[in-house]
Parts: sequence; structure tokens; C-alpha cells
Amino acid sequence: MRRPTGSPSWPVDAPSGHSESNADPRLPPARIRWRVRGQRVHAWLVQPVHPSTLGVFRVLFGLCMVKQARHFAHMYDDFVTSKLLLSYAGLGWIPLVGPATGDAILVANLAAAILVTIGCRTREASVVLCATFTYLFVQCESFFNNHYILICHATLVASMTEWGRWASVDAAVTYCRRVQQDLHADLHELHELREVRRRGGGDPP
Repeated sequence: MRRPTGSPSWPVDAPSGHSESNADPRLPPARIRWRVRGQRVHAWLVQPVHPSTLGVFRVLFGLCMVKQARHFAHMYDDFVTSKLLLSYAGLGWIPLVGPATGDAILVANLAAAILVTIGCRTREASVVLCATFTYLFVQCESFFNNHYILICHATLVASMTEWGRWASVDAAVTYCRRVQQDLHADLHELHELREVRRRGGGDPP
């Protein structure tokens, strides 16, 4: 049998790997090599990973945030006795709340840190943790610390991820719901089978 010539009319799957033979031949060899290396790095970065990768980080990060919340516990008591408040440049418009409201924010921050650690309502808790910690951090420049800025960014990014899918209350609830749904489906199928047999019919459709 002769092989067909010309371009095939059906789609041809691209190879899964990246090699220099797939690159544009019009590019210089050095540029082709760097493009292939970039494609390999990109493929490595976007490959699926086990949820435990983020889960372990979430637990350790949450424990650190619980400790940090306890470190901030008396900051509004210090504000009451302080004579000078050093606002960040461009953030002086952010209002400073009273001690009662401030203590409520601190409690919310601590509660959010605990919920993130155990993975209960993780997405909502991450948003609250990000908002409360960032607000507390920008109150006074005397609290400046490089890792505080990192925490603000980390909680913001984490609130957009699904880092509560492993070793969490959320994962346990999802698993129990799935088992319950499967059990209901099996019971429903068993009920239909019994009804068919009771009526003297054959196997259910």
C-alpha cells in the first residue's frame, strides 16, 4: 500500500516532549536551545502535584500565624499609651480604630489563623487572615518587618489557592459527603432492584 503524500487532512497530535526538532528552524541554534529549556521549565512548573505539598505548608504557616497573632495581642493597649503614630507613606488615610474594635480584629485574626491551621473553611479563613493581618501591619511603621510584608503577600496568594484539600477539616467533610452520596446511590439502586423483582420482572434497565 502506498503511503499518502502531501499534508494530511486529519489533525496530527503534537509530540508530548519538547525537543529542538520541534522548534522553528528559522531561529538561531542558541535561541532554540534556550526556548526548549524554557519550555521544559514551564512544563515542570505547571505539572500537577499532590495536595499534601500545599497542605503541609498550610499547617506550618498557620501555626506561625497563631504565634504571630499572640505577639500582636496587646498592640492596641500600646497605642493608647503611645504619643506618636508613624503611618506608612501614602497610607495615612487608613483610620485607626479604637481599642475595643482593635481587640475584635485581633480576635478575628487569631481565629482565622486557627481555622487555616486545621483547614476549616480554609478559603474564607485565608481571606480574613489576609485582611486582618494586613490592616494590623499597616497601622504603624514601628511594626515594620520584612517577613510581615511577606506574610501579607503569602496570605493574599494563599486565599486564591486550594491549600485546604489535604489534612484539613474541609477535606474530611468533602470525603464524608462523597461517601454519603455513593451510599445513597447504592441504596437507591438496591431499592429499584427489589421493586423489579417484587413485580416479577427481570433485571432493571
